[in-house]
Amino acid sequence: LFTYISPDNFSFFESVQVLVMLYAGGSGTVMGPVLGAVVLTLLPEWLRFVKQYYMAFYGLGIVTIFRFAPTGLLGLLERFCARTRGATKRGLS
Repeated sequence: LFTYISPDNFSFFESVQVLVMLYAGGSGTVMGPVLGAVVLTLLPEWLRFVKQYYMAFYGLGIVTIFRFAPTGLLGLLERFCARTRGATKRGLS
């Protein structure tokens, strides 16, 4: 029943995956890494239909996030919400 965490439990791949989750979600907030972890955990399931090419699409998805959302997915979501709020305010005026 006694367990512990040691550095030996984490491989290099797991460490990189945690950092990618952090930066993909957005590193400036608490919810950003949570969003990144959820998306990057579900991404392999969403890409299950491409079978042997899944890692290529997974990598392409991560590169796309880093390229087009430099503030992370949460920053992208915040910009989208700000634009839609601005569009609805302009439409009401």
